[in-house]
Amino acid sequence: MSRVYDVVVWGSTGFTGKLVCEYLKKNYSSKQKPNALRWAIAGRNMEKLEDVHRHLSLGSEVDIIEADLSIPESLDSLISKTSVVLTTAGPYAKIGTPIVESCVRCGTNYCDITGEVPWVRTIADQFDEAAKEKKIKIVNCCGYDCIPSDLGVQMMVEQALRRPHMQVQEVRLNAGDGYGGVSGGTIASVLNMLETSSLSQLQALGDPYCLNPLDPATGRPLSPSLDPTLRARASDCSLPGYDPLARAYTAPYMMQGVDTRLVNRSNALQDWRYGRTMVFSERSLVSGPLMALMQALLTAWAGLLLVLPPSRALLKRLLPSPGQGPSQKVLDQGFFKMSLWAKVLDVSSGQESVLRGSIEALHGDPGYRQTAKMVAETAVSLALDGQLLPARFGVVTPSVGLGPVLRERLSDKGVVFRVEE
Repeated sequence: MSRVYDVVVWGSTGFTGKLVCEYLKKNYSSKQKPNALRWAIAGRNMEKLEDVHRHLSLGSEVDIIEADLSIPESLDSLISKTSVVLTTAGPYAKIGTPIVESCVRCGTNYCDITGEVPWVRTIADQFDEAAKEKKIKIVNCCGYDCIPSDLGVQMMVEQALRRPHMQVQEVRLNAGDGYGGVSGGTIASVLNMLETSSLSQLQALGDPYCLNPLDPATGRPLSPSLDPTLRARASDCSLPGYDPLARAYTAPYMMQGVDTRLVNRSNALQDWRYGRTMVFSERSLVSGPLMALMQALLTAWAGLLLVLPPSRALLKRLLPSPGQGPSQKVLDQGFFKMSLWAKVLDVSSGQESVLRGSIEALHGDPGYRQTAKMVAETAVSLALDGQLLPARFGVVTPSVGLGPVLRERLSDKGVVFRVEE
């Protein structure tokens, strides 16, 4: 079916949405053929959309479309015109579902930047089969949550399995140096997730396999193994430690509760290609044992403040509001560096080896400018790369739905994935 647009950006009046529009204008304007992209901005408020369009000087080639989330016919009229919907508007549990539902009805690909695990679980349960029937990709978590982890682990496993008889035992991502800011929209999404999720949903978040496809026999997420020690090793880290392979002290990584769940889903969706006994974990690298202890205590304290309703209400008043984000200086000078290692076993000889890799982006705030780049390239790839992408449909992860094609796109644009040969 021919569509008017390749990509429609929903949420372009928000902080990250504006960055996405800036990125698309800079990299895929009509003056840069053959990479020209037919795209438009869309949302609920025409006046705000026009302000963004004027402020960013998007020009006549970028249309403005108003739609009403509460009216399915209004959404369908918009979404049926595009090959891909890219949405940065959250909290997703609050306003994201109607867009996914319309994409499924209209046979339109979808990508977002959510990190709301309970909502991803809900979307997978409700729309996976219908999306498969329509042969479309619903791709969640296409920003700093969880592109580096998801594509990074895939890169490490692919490299390890190039040699025969290899079994991946463990992959670790260590977050190293970085500089970035905080957005009010992200804070609002976290707070909304805590306020709207049931107790059982919040408890389920502790399961590292909570986003895996459901077992038809039990109705519970599929587990790769019944070995209780495996689940314990795959669970979130809450303590300071030392990583002998990285030769550095470590602390809990704030994004592990999202990243590990998505990577485990990627493994399950690919029939355990990474291995049923593969463990993925994340840590923050710190300067010494005291810093490791302090960061572990700070992480635990922050989690407690978010969970308790009185302190959560206070944080709402003190932290940035939706629409607010890092300064221009932080946006421009931010960066991140990550390292990976994989323990690989040669099952024919019993010999163990270590594979090393890295991910880095040196020119832009990780959670916002780099996130805008990541989700924009995801949308462009869904729209333009066609037959180059894996023939996997449904509610998929970035690695399963786009894989090496997206990784190559991002490396070309400054989010560089490397494996040491």
